Amino acid sequence: MVKVSWSCTLVVLLTVAVLCASEDAVTVLGIKKSEPIDRSFVFVEGKYVKAPYVVERRGVDIYINNVLIVKGPEWPPYDYRVNEDPGDPPSGTSPIDPVPAGADGRNTYWALKTRYVFQHYDKQAAQQMMLEIYRKCPTFASVDWKPTDPDFVEVKDQTGRARLLELAVDLDYMQAPPSNEQVVESVEISRKCYEGVLSSGDVCLFRFAGAEVIISQDPALRTVSILLSSQTRGDKAKALSAEGISIPSDLAERVVRGFETDTQLLERYDAACKKRDGVVALQSTGA
Repeated sequence: MVKVSWSCTLVVLLTVAVLCASEDAVTVLGIKKSEPIDRSFVFVEGKYVKAPYVVERRGVDIYINNVLIVKGPEWPPYDYRVNEDPGDPPSGTSPIDPVPAGADGRNTYWALKTRYVFQHYDKQAAQQMMLEIYRKCPTFASVDWKPTDPDFVEVKDQTGRARLLELAVDLDYMQAPPSNEQVVESVEISRKCYEGVLSSGDVCLFRFAGAEVIISQDPALRTVSILLSSQTRGDKAKALSAEGISIPSDLAERVVRGFETDTQLLERYDAACKKRDGVVALQSTGA
């Protein structure tokens, strides 16, 4: 069985900057570790991570043997609520202006105003209010509803160039940020998932920047066998992306580029094969 999951960046209205979790998260949310796990095989960017494996939550981040596996959610959580009306738009600004370097796009006038209006008025009233505010921008020669979709307006600049702007806010931007307990609960789900996967048996966990591949059962041992073989890097990459293992070809190439033969890996692979063969022998005799 092969599982491929991709981390992606979701670009949403009013969310421009994603802040990194800070060390304060560890102080506030604490640390949680698994017991040492002497099963499975972990690779980060193709490089083997020595067992046993300890899956650890440090604040909001997930580590395996002190190697960062998953960067956690923003800490502290951003509070999208806006309690005070930002008023009329500053002179010379518009909702299509680029965010200044180093600034948080969620804190611009237009982001705050949009959230305030949608948080304090019903949707139809909020959309009409934002339409009128857009019409105050000297950048725009015209601002009109898109006839086929009331959630969008069409704005035209002074040269006549048109673009669509969405007049809607996700429900997540209406609510209070999650509590510390809710953040811990969410991240613990991820930590326990990794702990369960590694404890389940012979599994290969490949972690990359932006992607992850999990291979279990016999294909996992075949994967390690290919990596330990004397084949060329090109042949190894082809074998890893072939049917039965099916690592995406671009990731397979990254695996073989980063892989280095390790004595412990060879010993653990041999032990896992002997254990598997012993189980198969017992099953064939009916013992």
